[in-house]
Amino acid sequence: MTAKRLTTDAMYLGAALMLAFLESLLPPLPVPGLKLGLANLAVLCCSFGVGLPDGAAVAFSRCLLMGLLFGSGTSLLFSLSGTLAVVLMLCLLRLTGLCRYMSFIGISILSASAHHGGQLFCAGLLYGWGTSILSVYGGGLLLAGIVCGALTGWLVNVLFRRTDISNLKNGR
Repeated sequence: MTAKRLTTDAMYLGAALMLAFLESLLPPLPVPGLKLGLANLAVLCCSFGVGLPDGAAVAFSRCLLMGLLFGSGTSLLFSLSGTLAVVLMLCLLRLTGLCRYMSFIGISILSASAHHGGQLFCAGLLYGWGTSILSVYGGGLLLAGIVCGALTGWLVNVLFRRTDISNLKNGR
């Protein structure tokens, strides 16, 4: 890993941590555990500007650092399971080539839905697979994931259009 790439990843990690911390200061949303996902701006920009391995490293590092600094063991577990689901979704989109045909809005909505799916899977493992978890809470999370994912994806579209993020991967 070159010094420039490591520095770029550290910059994205710092941005993700700052956005996650700022989001934690906002008033809670009506669904417990739901967040806007602003830190995913940095993760998606890193994944598509530098590379998916770098984006995954930033995502897991942010998850671990936020969990250790501000969370509990359970919140860290939920966050890690959601992050793993997102990384798997991004890998699937890259391997199939579907991400070439999607905007960041679509990618972000799928990522947010995958994150919530990972969290629901973790909840099912921890607390049991009752129908209320999957039907009632899952429906609310899916709807919120669509709205929050669309907002995050729109912001990533704006960032890629207005900045030179895409040239980071090419080393320019």
